[in-house]
Amino acid sequence: MEVLVRVLALLPLLFLVACPPPPVPVVPGDLAVTGEKVATVDGIVITQDMVDAITWRIPPDQFEKIKGDDAQYKNMLDQIMFGQVLYKKALDEKIADDPAVQRKIAMSVREVLAAQVIDSVGQKAVTEEAIKAAYDKHAVQYNRPSISLKHMILPDKAKADEVVASLKAGGEFGALAQKNSIDGGQNGGDLGWVERGRLIPELETPAFAAAKGEVVGPVETSHGFHVMFVGDVRQNTPLEDVRESLTEEVKREALNAYVDKVKGEMKVEWAGAATKETPADGAPAAPAATDGAAAVPPGQ
Repeated sequence: MEVLVRVLALLPLLFLVACPPPPVPVVPGDLAVTGEKVATVDGIVITQDMVDAITWRIPPDQFEKIKGDDAQYKNMLDQIMFGQVLYKKALDEKIADDPAVQRKIAMSVREVLAAQVIDSVGQKAVTEEAIKAAYDKHAVQYNRPSISLKHMILPDKAKADEVVASLKAGGEFGALAQKNSIDGGQNGGDLGWVERGRLIPELETPAFAAAKGEVVGPVETSHGFHVMFVGDVRQNTPLEDVRESLTEEVKREALNAYVDKVKGEMKVEWAGAATKETPADGAPAAPAATDGAAAVPPGQ
């Protein structure tokens, strides 16, 4: 009897050991606060990691331009902070308890993960070997002579001769172009690297015959009198000058191949109104996609 009493006394403890504790409720959107603090709004800390997570789909060069514009960047941060305040209100009002909202949250998570797969495929494809192969593929296109060229156009020969004399005496091309060129001398007349075949023949012939550091002109055309300066000469376009465009090309080709592969392996079974089969007589046809949208949402 005494043994039975002891066993019965231990039963509650055994029950507690056998049963795991109830799971901690998951708060939608909850995350650890990491990264440099950017601002605080209504007690909510906004960090750079949070900003990066929200803006990750913005191309890096575009995002840098936004950050370089104080007003535009502040407006973006204002929108982010407003969104976080609304998020807090949604939690307070228990909006996430609504099954329909939970489905939207779940589908949003799926969309982010799917986008990350695509992003990962593109990033992994970009190797030095792949970029070099893409460069070699365009060897004919890049194997063209080009010159680093500055240009201005003057109203008459007398003015053009005066400018040429100033340049040969050590005058700065950009300043002279902005002061005298009838096209305004934008960017100091700097055209950057110009490949053979991009200029009109009257200008291309003397420009490409010139040596590095040589002043060319005046050359008369129907537009006026042209004065040029050849800053440098090269026989082909180096890889570094086109690395960015080649990187995008490598990503694009890898993504296209990956998408084609995944779609080719998809096994789709249409059901109900979404069937692609011809409907029976008198049966309503499947709803057609409009404006290029799919009839079935992604993830289904």
